[in-house]
Parts: sequence; C-alpha cells; structure tokens
Amino acid sequence: MKKIILVSLIILAFVLAGCGKAKVTGKAVQETGCADSDDGNNIKEQGTVNNELSDKCVAGILIEYYCEDNKPVNQNHRCQNKCMDGACV
Repeated sequence: MKKIILVSLIILAFVLAGCGKAKVTGKAVQETGCADSDDGNNIKEQGTVNNELSDKCVAGILIEYYCEDNKPVNQNHRCQNKCMDGACV
C-alpha cells in the first residue's frame, strides 16, 4: 500500500511539474516586433516586412508593406510611371 501511494505521489509530482512550463514558439517573437527592409513606406525600393510580406506590383498598383505601431500594414500606390519588381520606377 505504501508503494502505491509513493508511486502515485511521484507521478503526480511529474504531472504538476510539467503544467507550469510555457511552450515557446516563433510566433511570440513575431508579434513583439516589426521590421521593414526598405525602412518604411518607401515606394522607390522593394522591401520585405518580417521576412514574409514583400512589396509587390498587382495590375500596375504597388502594394507597399511597412510597419506602423509595431505591426505590419500595407498601402496601395498608383505609380507615376510604372510599377516593376515591387517598386515604383
């Protein structure tokens, strides 16, 4: 009987020890910051926000990604001449 209680307490201790551990994911890092390779709302240079959202041309319109309040946002621009490779030229 004492062995069963002792084994049960050991198992309970392992279970409780694992409950307080937080799971670390890359998403927590992503939500705490914002980085833009072309330094903001820069239509003359193709850039990428957080290594995943790249400025691009769609039907002649530039979709410019940049950071605002530490979060990725985008704005559409009609280029004066033309849109090419994610920038107005």
